[in-house]
Amino acid sequence: MTDQRPFEDIQPGEDGFSLPEEKWRELLFIGALRREGEAFVRDPTRPLPPFRTPNLFPPGARFLPAAEAGRVRLRVERPSEMPAAEEPLLAGRCLARRLEAAEAAWACALAAALARHDPAAEFGCEPSAGGVAICLGPHSPLTRALGLGMEKSLSLPDLEALEVFFRSRGCPPRIVASPFADPSLLGLTSAWGYSVEGFESILFRPLSAGDRLSADAAGARVEAVEEGQRDLWVRTMLASTGHDPANDASSRFASALLEVAGEGALLARHRAEVAGVGALFLHQRLAWGIADATLPAFRRRGVHGALIEARLGRALASGCDLAVVATEPGSPVQRNHERAGFRLAYTRAILSRSLG
Repeated sequence: MTDQRPFEDIQPGEDGFSLPEEKWRELLFIGALRREGEAFVRDPTRPLPPFRTPNLFPPGARFLPAAEAGRVRLRVERPSEMPAAEEPLLAGRCLARRLEAAEAAWACALAAALARHDPAAEFGCEPSAGGVAICLGPHSPLTRALGLGMEKSLSLPDLEALEVFFRSRGCPPRIVASPFADPSLLGLTSAWGYSVEGFESILFRPLSAGDRLSADAAGARVEAVEEGQRDLWVRTMLASTGHDPANDASSRFASALLEVAGEGALLARHRAEVAGVGALFLHQRLAWGIADATLPAFRRRGVHGALIEARLGRALASGCDLAVVATEPGSPVQRNHERAGFRLAYTRAILSRSLG
């Protein structure tokens, strides 16, 4: 078993401290520090090994290394107004509750926007067992229940009411199950014949004032969507995802996404040509990334990475301390977010059963 006792061999100095060369190499190997020119900065998405001395690597500080007789001396450059050190944000039940609540908020906002675009449809959002049930149409993958069991255990009447919500709208019951949900969720759904339809990764990235972000990559440039570009955003979204712009339902969905994003809607260009779109939904200092879409001709050219960086910059400017995205496990979208400093919070199971 790995020794997890706090590391003690730290020698303070006038403008920093020193540590053994082996420990320095370990910090670089695990990615806890990343290079910025001649200096290194703390990567908040990577865990630090335990140190007896507290707050050695505060966010925003820069560390200039120099070798000396088997040790590495780090001169610390601190911002003039560095915030007080905070506890690292760790994946767990507390974080999961915040993420699930934010996703429920944006899904309900989308359901409300769709209902405004198509009043005749039975779109809706309804509280259910501590979470919400969302209907965006029988064929939408976003028609599902979120956040169940995060605040309380599930009972049989809860599950019955959930199924009435979906079946009354002609939709198969679908539940997204967090690993931090009350065990009653899996117990009841298993007994009622639910099966695993798929999995979903939830990725997160803490944000701080010391983050250095760039929305330019290999000729890609990202801009906010202006009023006269709204139709362009919708058309690009549909073309990027293979939907026919003449299809009224697809156009209404893209328009509702744009409405929910508001000022968080983004348009990416590659060497002046429109290349893709993205957006973010803000909820209680959390930025949820939505609507990632790149035109086929511009994939693998850094467009998606530029959109991610631009979203992070907007989230920071809006006072957010956390960025989140849901992806298919192991997908290019997940890998691109991991390259931008996101890490896995948890993987959720998508449970469903037929209408029969």
